[in-house]
Amino acid sequence: MPDYQKIYTKLPVLFQNIACSHGGWRLRKRRYNERFFGIHKQYMSLGLQPASAVEKYRDSRIREFVRHAARTVPYYRTKFAELKIGPEDIAGLDDLKCLTILTKDEVQANLPLFKSEAFSDRETMVTHTSGTTGRGLVFPTTIDAEHRQWAIWWRFRNRNGIEFDTPCGVFGGKTIVPVNQSHPPFWRYDKPGKQIFFSGYHLRNENLQAYVDQIKKSGIKWLHGYPSDLMLVASFIIETGIKMTDRIKYITTGAESLLIHQKDIIEKAFGARVFQHYG
Repeated sequence: MPDYQKIYTKLPVLFQNIACSHGGWRLRKRRYNERFFGIHKQYMSLGLQPASAVEKYRDSRIREFVRHAARTVPYYRTKFAELKIGPEDIAGLDDLKCLTILTKDEVQANLPLFKSEAFSDRETMVTHTSGTTGRGLVFPTTIDAEHRQWAIWWRFRNRNGIEFDTPCGVFGGKTIVPVNQSHPPFWRYDKPGKQIFFSGYHLRNENLQAYVDQIKKSGIKWLHGYPSDLMLVASFIIETGIKMTDRIKYITTGAESLLIHQKDIIEKAFGARVFQHYG
């Protein structure tokens, strides 16, 4: 199988941008379809309901999920038998205390047993956790699960004023710029997704001015990414006295926990409130 990352690294910058845009187009086509917008509408509406209605929906989803896991997932089928309880004993959130805590080590050691028998390989895709607290988990998921995940995230974003077409600068962990590159641009474009991907591996003092200049030049109003990356840029802005307030309207962070001192520095530099985007 071709090493696509190795091929991408050797491409000229123009073709790396084309590759990023093509990947962004494919993701948008898969994630944001009629099914996604139906779920998103449901979740937005649910957020306007009283707490009792939300709790009722939550418990119904827990029951559905537990029964599915106990019926179709070998690991959970065995675990329920060992615990001598039936999935019908889990009626809602309060009953989850009957179950044991699942650890990352257990999942990594028994990964094939966690795949549901209800789905063929063609109906699943591989996803992963960020790995910021250690080695990330790689596991299969479904398109429906991806739609629900992004519907929840967009509910969070929409409620904080971010619209679907808001251009965004992303500071993440993907190697979108070859690590041995020593000069700008340290970013690549996903035009269909209206995103600029900033490399987290080139955030050194001698490069930070280029990052700030690009943020200014692009006119983006939303930054999203690892708080540790955003804090490096923010610290540089404060130390050099660059005026960036009123340029950025929204800042969201993910993958890592947002620490109080990071939040204070980022908000001071950009003059915008930071929201922790946890998923």
